[in-house]
Amino acid sequence: MKSILFPLALACALAACASNPEQARNVRALKQALARDAATDFDPRFVTLIEAQAPMLQVGIIERQLSGTVLLERRDGEVETWMTPDGANLILTGGMLTGTKGLGIGLLGADVSAPLALVRSGQAGVVDRFHTYLTGDDHAVTRSYKCIVENLGPKPVDLGDGPVSAVLMRETCRNLDQSFFNLYWVAQGKIVQSRQWSGEFQGAISTRLVVK
Repeated sequence: MKSILFPLALACALAACASNPEQARNVRALKQALARDAATDFDPRFVTLIEAQAPMLQVGIIERQLSGTVLLERRDGEVETWMTPDGANLILTGGMLTGTKGLGIGLLGADVSAPLALVRSGQAGVVDRFHTYLTGDDHAVTRSYKCIVENLGPKPVDLGDGPVSAVLMRETCRNLDQSFFNLYWVAQGKIVQSRQWSGEFQGAISTRLVVK
């Protein structure tokens, strides 16, 4: 999974270069270096997002022990599309994972409106969520899950600029043949860090906002 392996430190350094006209040639040199890199699928739009100082999100594929940085490509209301270096996407709605593109057998879409309302308000309850997956033979399959949402109390989180007061919420979901859990660190009604199940192919994905 080379697409997600882009070091946070390098992304921050490039953002600094983009804000300093005197160092613009450093960005051009980086583009040339990336073009020569063995990872020939590197998407030039990713560098453009760095130059534009797009918001950053730290992401990890937990079971594969991979981590890196993705950049915000676009925002439509609460729906955010984040780009990996090779142009794959993670789609978050209000901070909850609702889709993946270019990451193998992915999550086509998800209805998370019910758990999202509880998680952001810090309330406990039992709700339903729905996932639509693309199978290996290109068929879309929708699965429903019954989920228990719990408030686990205060849990500060470090977003890179010191600890932030947050509440830890846990969502435990199951249907007849699958079960998983998600964790959300919520600060002032916003999901700032999470561990979310994306499906059987990639497993759990972690996210954390980067404060510049």
